[in-house]
Amino acid sequence: MNIISQTKTSQQHQALTSPKLNLSNILSKLDMLLARRKSRRELAKLPDYLLKDIGVSRADALREAEKSFWQS
Repeated sequence: MNIISQTKTSQQHQALTSPKLNLSNILSKLDMLLARRKSRRELAKLPDYLLKDIGVSRADALREAEKSFWQS
């Protein structure tokens, strides 16, 4: 094992064992998921003329809005 792989392994270990970093990652992911849910709800509320302006059909908007917040 060379010095680069040893450093990378050490950094990966620290990332997995640091509770502060893990909590930060969890909160960041949760924030992203909640923002995704909000965006989908707002998309479903847009009038047809605005959907057309951004190139999204009503059916596409509704299909996207029906997705669960954890789905990409």
